[in-house]
Amino acid sequence: PSVRFRGLASDPNCGGRDSVLHSNPRSLGIAKIGDGDTTNDIIYANDPTGKKIVAIDVDGKCEDIITFSQEIKALTVRQFGGYDHLIAVGRNTIYSKNLTTGTATDCSVGGDITLRIRGATGIALDGADGTPEYLYIVSAGHIYRYRVSGANANNYCPSTSRNAFFRHHNTRNDRHRKAQAIEMDTDSDSIIYVASRTRHKIQKLTISGSSFTSTAQRGESRQKKATTGDAKVYIFRPMGLFVGRVNESAGGNKLIYAGDKKPSIEAFDKDAGNMTWENAVGGSRTTRLKGAKAAISAVVSDTSLTTGANFGYGNWSAGDRHISERNAHWGTGGVPNYYHGWSGTATDGKSVPCR
Repeated sequence: PSVRFRGLASDPNCGGRDSVLHSNPRSLGIAKIGDGDTTNDIIYANDPTGKKIVAIDVDGKCEDIITFSQEIKALTVRQFGGYDHLIAVGRNTIYSKNLTTGTATDCSVGGDITLRIRGATGIALDGADGTPEYLYIVSAGHIYRYRVSGANANNYCPSTSRNAFFRHHNTRNDRHRKAQAIEMDTDSDSIIYVASRTRHKIQKLTISGSSFTSTAQRGESRQKKATTGDAKVYIFRPMGLFVGRVNESAGGNKLIYAGDKKPSIEAFDKDAGNMTWENAVGGSRTTRLKGAKAAISAVVSDTSLTTGANFGYGNWSAGDRHISERNAHWGTGGVPNYYHGWSGTATDGKSVPCR
């Protein structure tokens, strides 16, 4: 089931602290994943405006709040040797927390990395063998790499001096497209995935030393349409990536998920040569009337129904030829006739506008 979390100004589940997400999270991470128990997974979301990271469980309950003195640009969560690690970056902050032990530290900030974290839109840790070697940072569409040091049972911090620089390019096969978000493969440290918001692409690239080679690229159309098959994948301004660590498709394939602004989440077989499209959640935008017609059609054609279905007028349908829709919504110009009640074969009653 889907869960919508907005938080509370005084959240009793988090010691009365403010868990409200004052802005859309720009990056997410999941801890306790892969232990065979999906009910204990914890989702970490950064709230740039609120200057905090909020952790919630799968039921939408606040579990923790990490506050900062400045905006957090991006975060990543990765497990190494049974320990979950979170790294977050802000304008002048690099924060590292061992989510398993609770130990946290502020990493050193200076040198080249200072310039990159100020405009970071995404970060990713490698460590397919159980020990991370590099932190990758997206800044201005380019990708920067830094060595990390630490221990699984403690914390990891990146060097302030960059190890490699990967410049974006719109067509070259040895470059990535202008990046918005990145993710490392969970089975190989030589594979990185890139979401390009401006080019409407999802890329898979191999890493060799300090160079990239593009091996697959999806996003055959920039239109806001729902993808229904592998022949044409609709990607519109992708903003986030997540490499599946547990779930597999019906065919047993490991997946990479890409979220875009249609809005939808597209799932691809990460190990297929061309990143075969597998499924989608969400899809293209539609009008409220079309959505209502589709919902009604689905219900009335459902042969499993044993009783009738009552359809009421929603708030969005308010309005008549004498009253604007907005005025009817909020009562500044009266209400449509059917809000005063009705009679006949329909259930007697009186509609109450939703707010």
